[in-house]
Amino acid sequence: MRSAFLLIILMVVVFVGGMITTRVVKQDYSIDKVKLIFDTPSIKDNIDRHQKDARYFPYRARKLLFNNSVYVFQILRNIANFWNLENINKTILLGNLYPIIVGFGVLIRKKEKWWLWLTGLVSGSFVIGINKMVDARSAMWMMLPIFGYLLYVGINQINKRIYGILLIISLVLLA
Repeated sequence: MRSAFLLIILMVVVFVGGMITTRVVKQDYSIDKVKLIFDTPSIKDNIDRHQKDARYFPYRARKLLFNNSVYVFQILRNIANFWNLENINKTILLGNLYPIIVGFGVLIRKKEKWWLWLTGLVSGSFVIGINKMVDARSAMWMMLPIFGYLLYVGINQINKRIYGILLIISLVLLA
């Protein structure tokens, strides 16, 4: 019961915080629908065009094949475009991925609440996915504590020399 409550709280905090930091939710708590992918006219036009032009499918099948599920593809595409090496290096440095991944593995091995941290990262990624254009730094603000905790857990388990070399490489890539 307590774990489910923590999960819901973390999801809401990361999601709403991500919406505020990416300025989808304005200061007066109204939603700027222009910044969401659901307001993209080209996607709506393409769905309608495919439903009309796909004459090789019966009409009912066209409605099933070409529908609003294309937004799921767009969300996944935005998430994949965001989590590239350049954005990761700009926000948390590539060298820090080593202790973060090790820290996540430590949580899994100890059977601690690893799924809680994963849910936070997924919620933050969903915020990134539903935005049209996302600034890397503002989108990551609500996920940085999660990465910080995972880094804290994993830092004692890693090889410090390898970590130092990776950090230097990351800093060189920033320039």
